[in-house]
Amino acid sequence: MPKLNATIFTHNLSYSRVAAEEGSTATLSAVVSFDDQAANHNTDTNVLGQTLDQDFITNITYTYTPSSGAASQQLNYTDFEFFKIDHKTGNTDFDSDPTLISQLNNIQFQSFNTSSPFQLTFTGTDFKVEIAGASADFILDSTTYHSPAPLPFLGLLASFSFMKRLKRKYKLKTED
Repeated sequence: MPKLNATIFTHNLSYSRVAAEEGSTATLSAVVSFDDQAANHNTDTNVLGQTLDQDFITNITYTYTPSSGAASQQLNYTDFEFFKIDHKTGNTDFDSDPTLISQLNNIQFQSFNTSSPFQLTFTGTDFKVEIAGASADFILDSTTYHSPAPLPFLGLLASFSFMKRLKRKYKLKTED
């Protein structure tokens, strides 16, 4: 696959409940956007995490559903304060190939906003987060590439439309 030149790459993060809590129907997923041109895009955080790097991580949305049929709850970008990331190598590709999770040793996010519908906290296990107060631990089990979309196709549509108008103008002038 050719290397994309975009700077913002968005990934879906899929979590599963930890083994000790199987049988629960709670779900957790996220959509996270990274700017691979940011100065710290390949810098590891320390084990305690660090303040959210707003140049590198440009958007976060976590969706938690406590049980089957229950209303989903969301945390948005402003709800997050800290993150941890540990790259396997010094150069993580944030495009779709290879997958994001295969290039990382750990990625976690933490929120402390008490007015948000739930709080997400770090755990001592890589890729694992906890819903505070809900006794719900989740582990990241896969990532899928979300965007950027194939924008060249949209450019082609505009080009064809423009060519059609040019042909029409040219045809009108030759008929005069």
